[in-house]
This record gives sequence, C-alpha cells and structure tokens, in this order.
Amino acid sequence: MTLTRRLCLLVAGAWGLITGQGPAMANPTYFSGPDVALQRAVDADDPQAVEQALRSGADVNAHERQIGGTILEYAVAQLRNRAIAVLLQHGADPVLRDRENANAVTTAADAWFKDPTPLRLLLDAGADPNTRDEEGEPILDSFLTLKQADAIDLLVKHHADINILTAGDYDSKNKNPGPNQVKAPNGRPVILSQASSDDWDMVYKLLELGAKFDYPNSPASMPGWFNPRYANIPGVGSQMYDYKVKCWKFMTERGLKLPPFAGMH
Repeated sequence: MTLTRRLCLLVAGAWGLITGQGPAMANPTYFSGPDVALQRAVDADDPQAVEQALRSGADVNAHERQIGGTILEYAVAQLRNRAIAVLLQHGADPVLRDRENANAVTTAADAWFKDPTPLRLLLDAGADPNTRDEEGEPILDSFLTLKQADAIDLLVKHHADINILTAGDYDSKNKNPGPNQVKAPNGRPVILSQASSDDWDMVYKLLELGAKFDYPNSPASMPGWFNPRYANIPGVGSQMYDYKVKCWKFMTERGLKLPPFAGMH
C-alpha cells in the first residue's frame, strides 16, 4: 500500500484510525481477552489505565484481529501519545509488522502530517530510522518525495542512512507477512532517485547532509543528468533549475566531473 493510500485510509478512519474520537466515543473492540482492557486504556490515552492493564495480564505486543496490528501500532494510528510512551517504556516492539507489512514506524510516518509526535517517540525509544514501508521504500525516501525537511532532519538525527537504496524490484504482492522485515536488495541510492524526478532541492539537501553522490557504475549516475539531453530540464529559471545549478557547483567543487549545461549563471 502506498504512503498516499495509507494516508487516505487514516484520514477516512479505517480501522478507527485518527478519528478524533475522545474517550466517551469508544472504538469497536479489536483485541481479545485481557488485551481488551489495554485497548480501552489506549483509546482513552490514559497512562495509568495502560499500566493497570499490563499488570493485569495484557500483552504489551498484543495483536488485534483484523490485520494483526500490534497495540503499539494501534496507539500510533490513534495518535494516543501518552499511551505510546507507556507502551514503549514497557518494551513494546515497533518492529513487529501486521499482515499488510505495516508496523508502528510506518504508521507513524504516515501520520506525520497529523502529528509528528508518534514518530519522535518511537525514534527516541530506539526504533529503526531505516524502516521500509509495505512496498519496500525507506521512509526517508517518502519524506524526501513529500519534501518534509523536518522529518528528514529527525531521521538523520537518529542516524538514518542517507545513502539507503530505494525499493528497486521489490514486489509487494510477494511480501512476507507478519514480523518479517521488508527487504529491497536492488534499488538505487535515494539521491539518484531524487535526481531522476528533478527534485533538485532534495538532492541539494542530501548533499548538505553528506550523502555520497559519485556512483559511476549506476545507469542513472549524476553526470547523465547534466548532459545536453537534459540541459533544459527542469526549465531554465525555475526554482528546481536553480537548485540543479547549486548541486552542479557543490559536486564539481568536490571533484566530480560534470558537463556544464544550458542557462547556467
């Protein structure tokens, strides 16, 4: 499922997500046995009730019945930040994936536009900043595509790999469900992905962050984007073109041989 699709589902309230419901409007029951009390505590965003439910035998990594999402993923989707903090303190695992291969981290990345707090809480608790979404794309690449500088900076602060590869030939239809990590072994570096889509502002941001830019063996290496065929792409004088010029200067000043291109000033 794409990031955009998950955002649409979240906003629409699928799985009861991000509905803005307060404690007085109880969600349907998704969990079973002693974990029901834990769901209700999360719904209410009540830290003391979360603690009591866990003491009474609820599983901190309980899975709900619909898609096998964990109680932590559920709390993230509900934006119940106090409950998230308590679950993490008790060892809730943000890595565990549901049957759609989402987990608490991918859900928090999807919810960034609503509230960045869940992703901050997860990363502060040690969640993997190089997590990949259900289609194998690193969440860093999603934030680059959406030009979310604050989210990118947050991931880098938590040691995200700024040279991480995109999904490549990852086939989401053949995904391994459950707790398995999504793997994408043959993608390309995110900086080349951003260059290929003419998002030169994000290329420049990656350069400033220290990303590698010399990939001579890649079919989409940097020199290719500056040859005469692409000389006027993006349009001369546009904001992206100005960033392309800045990228050219940055890389040539650091020894990469790039052809000059039309309209440079």
